[in-house]
Amino acid sequence: MTNSAVSDITVSAIDNDPVNLTIISSTVASMISMSLAHPFEVIKIGQQLSFGDYGFGLKHSKLIYYSSGLSALNAAIVSKNILRFPMYNYIMKFLERDNEFFDHQKYHHHLSSITNASSHNILTAGAITGFLESCLYIPFENLKSRMVGNSILLSERQQHVHLSNSPYMVERRDLYTNKQPLRIKNIMLHYRANPSINFFTAFKEICQTDGLKGFFRGTIPTATKFSCNSIINFGVYTVINERVLIGSKPEGSTYNPISLALLTTLSCSSMIILITQPLDFIKTRTQSNRFGPFYYDSLTDCIKKVIKEEKLSALYKGWGPRFMKVNILNFGIHLGLYSYLETAINLN
Repeated sequence: MTNSAVSDITVSAIDNDPVNLTIISSTVASMISMSLAHPFEVIKIGQQLSFGDYGFGLKHSKLIYYSSGLSALNAAIVSKNILRFPMYNYIMKFLERDNEFFDHQKYHHHLSSITNASSHNILTAGAITGFLESCLYIPFENLKSRMVGNSILLSERQQHVHLSNSPYMVERRDLYTNKQPLRIKNIMLHYRANPSINFFTAFKEICQTDGLKGFFRGTIPTATKFSCNSIINFGVYTVINERVLIGSKPEGSTYNPISLALLTTLSCSSMIILITQPLDFIKTRTQSNRFGPFYYDSLTDCIKKVIKEEKLSALYKGWGPRFMKVNILNFGIHLGLYSYLETAINLN
């Protein structure tokens, strides 16, 4: 069964299920996995925001702040999962419209059929799906980054532990703040003294201090990262499922969803970290109000200053906790979703 078939199983199940069990199962799996993985996200952001060789770990953030930003992520998960698989399904059908070996009827109705979808179209559909997902996800990602960054700031103040900052940061921040109209300047100073850490106050803070553009910081690295993630996830799943599991199993037997989840998780996570970690680092720096627009003028300016003021290896800060987070997320999603799909296939 190719990855494109898995994608359309979801749509087919939705068509025949009034309560959309497939979307519900994938959403619940995602939310549970995200909740388990979120402390690693907080540590990752702390490491990426620290300047130079300063390390950030569990001791630098109080336990009560490890759920900060989770509400924004869960809102994003619900939105993404409603659209992800139907969107991927329709894109695949469009890309394969001229493929005479691609049976659209079987693709939609016969859940376990091989669909003869081309590998490059699977990757293309994955990239397009990832890009469209990121457009929906970016405002939530900025909310999460603001909430996590503010919770780290509050925790620092309470524990008298501080991230290592650039020697130029305060100077550039004050210069930027003093250029603002008096009303905006006072609002910025208020939120600097009283950081917001819940969904609604963070939303209000971004609206008042940055306006609409504040929800779309880091758009390019985020969109690129999501496209790469989708290419890797869909591509690796297809290779493992077709070449490794199906190719080696005895005739008439079915694959083990736990084996599929483990193989896919480890392979995807390693590739994702290797390829997209610099994008994730740049996204965190440009979205954070610790640096934000007053420190980095643009994406290229961010890259130049990081390499000049820190070092090239700084682009891989936070790779350890992110690797843990990606493994937990991928395993939970793959096992929860594909186990359900395996059940759906057997029932049909």
